Amino acid sequence: MRHIVISPRRARKPFVRRASQFHLTLDLPLTGTIIWAKSSRKGLNMNTPTNVTLSIEGMSCASCVSRVERAVLAAPGVTAASVNLATETVQISGTADTGALVKVLADAGYPARTLQATLNIADMTCASCVGRVERALKAVPGVVEAQVNLATESATVRYLEGQATPADLIAATAAAGYAASQPDAVEVEDRSDRKDREAQAKARL
Repeated sequence: MRHIVISPRRARKPFVRRASQFHLTLDLPLTGTIIWAKSSRKGLNMNTPTNVTLSIEGMSCASCVSRVERAVLAAPGVTAASVNLATETVQISGTADTGALVKVLADAGYPARTLQATLNIADMTCASCVGRVERALKAVPGVVEAQVNLATESATVRYLEGQATPADLIAATAAAGYAASQPDAVEVEDRSDRKDREAQAKARL
């Protein structure tokens, strides 16, 4: 912050002038000080530094570690990267988007490890419901892909290991107005059988 002290010739009311990136505050009657400060106006490009840890597949030696580090450090917005062969993870600092980092790792031949969850989704009645549920799931940090099936009343979600959990997915669908739960294999088979019977019954009509 830069301070410029001036001697006021006569008292004036304090006022503020704003520029595109700074605002100027004159407080002549009190201190006679001009203060330049960063503007907090919305719309400026201010990326917030973040830290993310991704699990990686395919690393087997020190050379793999070096290749992963070089690939990640070359990504825009990355300021630091630390790869751990023992835990098969990379810790990344900077402002890079997680989706972009996942692509960088895949292009380098060391894809980020993902997990898959299947959810039962209640109260869906149309294509609009499907769209709302998919958008809610894709908005969860760490989700790579989400597919919702109206016929089976279910959703299949692929997400980054350590970045999301099934509980996060269930909470997201609930916030969108659709209750969700994790089925077991028997429930999936029973639901599929029920849908088949309903389709056969309609065909006979």
